Amino acid sequence: MAEAPSSSSAPSDPALQAVDRLETALERLFDLLEARYARLEEERVPRSEVEELSRRLDETLEKLKAALAEQGD
Repeated sequence: MAEAPSSSSAPSDPALQAVDRLETALERLFDLLEARYARLEEERVPRSEVEELSRRLDETLEKLKAALAEQGD
């Protein structure tokens, strides 16, 4: 884990230093998660495409069931 920058403005109290390090780590985690979710949004398939694919799959299954039923007769 990265240490808080040592400067004259850094708190001398160890608890405050830990709070600063925790805040910095949380900010980095937030940035990483934000970037990850942005990528996930870009990779998402639009709902209309999913619905169309679902409709086509249902049609294909119905055709397959009908063909199997004909063979069984």
